[in-house]
Amino acid sequence: MNIKIALATIIVLTLLVACGPAAPAGQDGGESQSQTPTPTNQDDGPVDVPTPKPTETPKRPPDVDPTSTPKPEPTRDPGDPASEPKKATVVVPPPDNGEAGVDLRVFPEPPNGIEGCYSINIYASTIQELEYTGWCVDALLQDVSANCAGIGTSADELRCGQERLADVETYFLREVGTPCAAISDPTDRQECSDETLRASDTHMTTLWSTWGAIQNTVDSNARVKVAHVAMADCVEKKGFARPAPGESIAWQQSKSSDGAKTGRGELPLAEYEAIDQCAKDVGLYSEQETVWLSEITRLNREDREKVRPLIENGILPALEADGPALFLTLRQ
Repeated sequence: MNIKIALATIIVLTLLVACGPAAPAGQDGGESQSQTPTPTNQDDGPVDVPTPKPTETPKRPPDVDPTSTPKPEPTRDPGDPASEPKKATVVVPPPDNGEAGVDLRVFPEPPNGIEGCYSINIYASTIQELEYTGWCVDALLQDVSANCAGIGTSADELRCGQERLADVETYFLREVGTPCAAISDPTDRQECSDETLRASDTHMTTLWSTWGAIQNTVDSNARVKVAHVAMADCVEKKGFARPAPGESIAWQQSKSSDGAKTGRGELPLAEYEAIDQCAKDVGLYSEQETVWLSEITRLNREDREKVRPLIENGILPALEADGPALFLTLRQ
């Protein structure tokens, strides 16, 4: 499969499952159904499609001369209000196996340009922030290619790309295909991309297996069960059906490796919102967060490879920040 399509597909699927069902289909106020745009052409040498100019220059390896860096064209025309970032529509061509192409929708630019791409965290970012991912895929590819291609051997170019991306929080933006855009040699670049895709398969398999195991531990925790009952009482008082004992919260359950358990299907947005508010009010999220952090810490000590994918996507900062981790809550 073409690396552009594969990278776009991986990130789209990851963001969808990371956010959970913020609202049922057709409901206003639900999570945006945006998908991630394709990287620009990596099959014919360094990327050369104009990319938005970041407001601040990203971190550069010491051996790259900033004065020689090509400057992409700005994305905002003079006079455009800063509150309405320019958007671009990209369409992924059909893969070689004849499957239908992926139509990619319009994506906004982060307010602070490419710098905003470094802090996107699938566990800690808002839905609005996650929607910048599409723009960031292309911007980071452009940045790596513009600053690293041609500086030396393929190994030198790749090392440069990895250094420029080192502070990007999201694994899929940092590791999958993106650093390979630095490589000038088409064969070496393709081999690099293939290798990152293989690594991402292992990454995803381990991530969801570990996620399901931790989610089960969280749901079966005694203090979490008590808080879950209090949440159910609260939801019932608001006039909605009482969540069953031990039933995972819908948008958390969607990330579990063993599939849906509730059997209730999609709920009205108002019911999702009631569950979310009650979970906050009775401290359910706080109890869940405590168990999550304990399990992540334990696994990182006892079986680091099992928990590495979650840590590589920034779950620890999400759990350690003030307030409930956003991935536990209804993001919309």
